[in-house]
Amino acid sequence: MANSFILSPITNGVSVILSGNNSSVNSSLQNYSWVTGLASGINTQFISYPIAVSSLPTTITPFLQNSIDNYIYLYNVSNITQTGFSINFSDNLKSTGYNLSVEIFV
Repeated sequence: MANSFILSPITNGVSVILSGNNSSVNSSLQNYSWVTGLASGINTQFISYPIAVSSLPTTITPFLQNSIDNYIYLYNVSNITQTGFSINFSDNLKSTGYNLSVEIFV
C-alpha cells in the first residue's frame, strides 16, 4: 500500500512529494522517495530526509536530474545519519535548477 504526502516547504524552500511503500523487497523495510532542489556554486550538500527515520537507511539511491545543460557530474554519498546524508559532486554545480531524486530504504 503506497502513501503519498506533500511537504512544503523544506529547508531549501523546494516542495517535495514523498511516497512510501513497504511491500517491496522485505516487509520490514520502508522505502521513501522525494525530489529536492540543489544549490549552485558548491560541490558538497547535506540532504535532509523530509521525514524522521528511526535507524540508518540500508540503501540510499540519489539520481541527479539535469535538464539545464550538458555538464556531467560524478557524485558519491557520505556522512549518512538519521537526519540525512551528504552528497559530494566532482565539481561545483554550475547552475541553479538541478534537482536530486532520492530513494531510501529504512
